[in-house]
Amino acid sequence: MLNDFWKRSFAVAGVVVLSLSMGCTRKAEDANVIRMGFTPSESTEKVTANGKVLAELLEKSTGLKYQIYVASDYTALVEALRSGQVQIAWLAPFAYVLAEQKADARVLLKSVRHGQAAQYSAIIVKDSSAYKKVEDLQGKNIAWTDPTSSSGHIMPKSALIAQGIDPDTLFKKQLWGGSHESVVMAVMNGTVDAGATYSDDAPGTTGSWSKYEKSLGAKATKLRAVFVTPPMPSDTVTAAGKFFDSQPEKVAKIKAGIMGLSDSPEGQSALKNLYGIDSLVEAKSEEYEPLRKAAAKIGYSLDAKPAATAPSPGAPAPAPETKKQ
Repeated sequence: MLNDFWKRSFAVAGVVVLSLSMGCTRKAEDANVIRMGFTPSESTEKVTANGKVLAELLEKSTGLKYQIYVASDYTALVEALRSGQVQIAWLAPFAYVLAEQKADARVLLKSVRHGQAAQYSAIIVKDSSAYKKVEDLQGKNIAWTDPTSSSGHIMPKSALIAQGIDPDTLFKKQLWGGSHESVVMAVMNGTVDAGATYSDDAPGTTGSWSKYEKSLGAKATKLRAVFVTPPMPSDTVTAAGKFFDSQPEKVAKIKAGIMGLSDSPEGQSALKNLYGIDSLVEAKSEEYEPLRKAAAKIGYSLDAKPAATAPSPGAPAPAPETKKQ
């Protein structure tokens, strides 16, 4: 009986040791997985699919494993960085500024499009409309993208104020679209008279609206810009502060891997499909000072908690009441 007792004891001990070993292995595996976050500039499904393709390419070049996380909005991704849910995030310019303050985030890279690591914001209307300049939108409705969107809210509103135009008196209603795609669709569908989104160049020749006009084909309604902002630094790849400080070798691998994506046709395609990016170059915190100043101009507090957006293509949600600037 004693022999049976010891046999059973050793058997149980073996199971416990095996379980602990498997648990430790899983923890080790989890520690080697880089959680990479994205913002939903398009539908969550599109960003998730494109993010996975990009992650697979990075796994081959860096030898690291990646999990994809698509946040509901910019603010949610900043919170994910702060709480440690993600280590690497693809952030819009002002979202990076927020992440730097709230999550000790460190900017690594910035996007290059059309030969420049800068972007513009435009206010767009239907090409068939009578609106020729932004002042013609007096008493009309506009859809902003997201409270923390650089090109879809912060910069265009700041640029209007800089020209002596008060958005709160110019527009009858100000709405949140939730994404650039939603804003473009809202203008196309006539849900709003105008929308704020990103432009590819200073004249406002092309931008997010061009992309959707191409994808929708004959169903698309032609759009054009009536207002374009000065340039701002482009969107970023950013690391969580703790990850940056504790895992410098991994950060270096990820940074080099992302920069190297544009060296292959597959990588070029992944970047283009994800956010229309041609390549990425190194970035510095001080380059984003224009965004900090723009936020101050519109009275946006870096400590504020913007109301959650409610993305719905073609049907923006009402914006909360805003104070006169």
